[in-house]
Amino acid sequence: MRYFTVAFTVVVFVYLVFKRKIIPGIREKAGKQNGTELPAVPAAAGNVPGMVQRACLLSGEGFTFFEVLAFSRNVEENDAAFAERISLQLARSAGEINGKGYAFNTAYATLSDTLVVLMSYCV
Repeated sequence: MRYFTVAFTVVVFVYLVFKRKIIPGIREKAGKQNGTELPAVPAAAGNVPGMVQRACLLSGEGFTFFEVLAFSRNVEENDAAFAERISLQLARSAGEINGKGYAFNTAYATLSDTLVVLMSYCV
């Protein structure tokens, strides 16, 4: 059993080194994209009360955190209640991020009848 555990640990280690170090190095030499960049999504437009949007400058230091909000159209019966729910959730999330003093960006995407809002902020 000890040999199995050691062999399994070595195989997992080799796999992780190959996946995290060797393949990205080969892709960089070939000039291909790493796949670590986020796809471009248009920024959410509009004035939501309590939300201040600032540019998030990525300097390579610190961390980037994401908050994902999903809103389904099937839950609400009318458009006014749906818009109010979105506005309240965005204002609450933006208030929390602004309260911490971090710069953040907002992007959105629609998936059939669901609105997905991505709020990213840098620390």
